Amino acid sequence: MTPPEGATNLLCNKILPDDKAFWLKKNDSTPVAKANSIKDMIEALRKSHPQVVQYHLRFGLNDFAKWAKECFGAEVLARELEAIKLDPDPRITQSKLLAAFERALVAKPAFGPLAKTAVPSMPPVALAKTATQTTLNKKKTR
Repeated sequence: MTPPEGATNLLCNKILPDDKAFWLKKNDSTPVAKANSIKDMIEALRKSHPQVVQYHLRFGLNDFAKWAKECFGAEVLARELEAIKLDPDPRITQSKLLAAFERALVAKPAFGPLAKTAVPSMPPVALAKTATQTTLNKKKTR
């Protein structure tokens, strides 16, 4: 997935060193792919067998959410990934994970450096105009 032209999302370009890479594994712990970035993770999930996700969501754990939070500091992405539970059909789970990672790449940056806080519903300029208008309205009513 290519980020939109002019994207400033820091997750688009962050590449982790090998000691922080995510190793996708089969249920028998055999590694099948390595991801050093969100882009790598998307490609690895696309190419891996859907049952690979079972290993990383076993026993109620979510290795994907842990990696996003601890290695990227992407708390919003981590919360979204944490909400994804293992479906009886691993293809559905794989699709949900892919969608979450893809959204993270194209999301507008939040106020935190790596989307640590939710993006407000209005852009900062609109928020500033609204705050200014509220102040003006208060002065008129006094």
